[in-house]
Amino acid sequence: MESSPTKLLDLPNELLLLIFRHPDIPFGTLLFLSMLCRRLNYLALSIFLETCGMQEPTQKVNATMFWNRIDGVSALRLALFIPSIDTLSCSLPSCETFDCLFLHIRRLRLLIERLDFVRTVTLDLKTPDVLWDFDETVPRSWALEFGDLLNTIVKRGCTSLTIRHGNFFHELYQLRPISFVSRPVNALRNAVRHILPKVVPTPSSDIWQFWQPFAHIGKDLMELDLEGRSMSRLAHLRIGSATLLIPPSLGWTLSALRHSPITAFEICGVTLIHEDWATVLPLIAAAIPNLTSLTLSNLCGVSGADILLFLAKLQHLKICTVRHTEYNSLVQSAYPDSAPTATLPDLIRLHAPSTLILHLLRKKASLPNLTHLCMTPHRLIMTRSDLSTMRHIGHSLSQVVARLEKCKLSPELSLEVDFGRQEMPMGVAQTYPLGQEMIKPFRAITRLIISGNRADFPDSGAELEVLERWIAWCPALVHVSISRVSDAIQTDDNDWATLERARTITERHPTVQTLELNGKFFGKDYVHTRRKRESPFHINVP
Repeated sequence: MESSPTKLLDLPNELLLLIFRHPDIPFGTLLFLSMLCRRLNYLALSIFLETCGMQEPTQKVNATMFWNRIDGVSALRLALFIPSIDTLSCSLPSCETFDCLFLHIRRLRLLIERLDFVRTVTLDLKTPDVLWDFDETVPRSWALEFGDLLNTIVKRGCTSLTIRHGNFFHELYQLRPISFVSRPVNALRNAVRHILPKVVPTPSSDIWQFWQPFAHIGKDLMELDLEGRSMSRLAHLRIGSATLLIPPSLGWTLSALRHSPITAFEICGVTLIHEDWATVLPLIAAAIPNLTSLTLSNLCGVSGADILLFLAKLQHLKICTVRHTEYNSLVQSAYPDSAPTATLPDLIRLHAPSTLILHLLRKKASLPNLTHLCMTPHRLIMTRSDLSTMRHIGHSLSQVVARLEKCKLSPELSLEVDFGRQEMPMGVAQTYPLGQEMIKPFRAITRLIISGNRADFPDSGAELEVLERWIAWCPALVHVSISRVSDAIQTDDNDWATLERARTITERHPTVQTLELNGKFFGKDYVHTRRKRESPFHINVP
């Protein structure tokens, strides 16, 4: 009797796993095998996801989408053993047409749609290398496809959403700035609504009173749909894409802010013209008047006056961060005296340039509950390349300390200096002694945060001498954070943040209790008798 030939499913799981891990197996074959049966689905896709770097796909996923659709998103859509994803990061592929981009947006939407929930989502939108040719139907299709994706994310219980990069449709809409003329009209409309309650309410597309598309572009607006509004758990929204701050996506942003329990809002790395910021920021402030945490970082085109007007409308802020925000070089004062001083009675933590801090401290009652203050030198000041930079840092710090004393405030004071954002090398601090008038304000600093590039922190002991000068200026320091940014070679800087380097710094400066080197935390929990032990520090790598 002849024996029947052995089939693939006749093999044990251990042998199948060895076969699927063989380097000669084509990458896409595992995807096709997973669709044959439930058993192969578990075996083939587990190997495929491991190859994509997804060791625990139900906990954390970092997926890059490819134009040929042989990627982690396709595998996650087919995987029967992944009911939910806690943290999902996805980068859309480079596409030559909008139709191709919409195809991949739909693929991602179908993945999230089949999940029970996804808690944290990060989307990377890639801006095309060349300007795409499109007709009036493209913004409408974008509003439909991208709007459905964002609404699906919210419906699946997302609590933290980050959208980065991408700059679509920026040239299609003509700005209609918010003016004082429009305010009586709005007031009249609101009065009519109270008098005539049965009047059909004006939809959220009122936004078109501030934006006007060109004649060949339709008025298509994205919104958080009704089901998403009732199910939204979105508490943290981080916008790192200009696309979310211009139509048609701006409508979804405002709708999500208005109908979600958002407590933390961030705008990072966005470039808009000044007129756009002057219109967008008031609309955002009107949508989230009860916001408690705000971060504005690496913005270009926004003026200090617009930031002050924005803060003045957010009366319930508890945490506020304004970092590395560029201003128009033609403006002599980033925060003019004519701008209103925001009163923030609930603010506890403030991280901002010295000029903004001084403006907010003009009135004693502006920040009555401030407990933590981090000062950064002004961006325009940090572009200097001589010793005047050091004098400006000391002078600004002296002004801030004097203003705090006048307002009878004693918050924990931190100083952040980013040498990677200006031309002056960090080593110039070695040759600049502090005058007696500067000693007092530096004594008030308890936390020092220093960032720089590889040139500022070479692989030698030279940087320790520079750090010693900086730390010696602040005898009350209890925490020091040092970050070294890699250069274009993308070399690994983890070897720089060593235990030996941390021990050297803390031994020279006994007051420093905690030290952070490139994200590694070293706690000084040892005594002299334990110095010879292998690990005298407690190390926590987040």
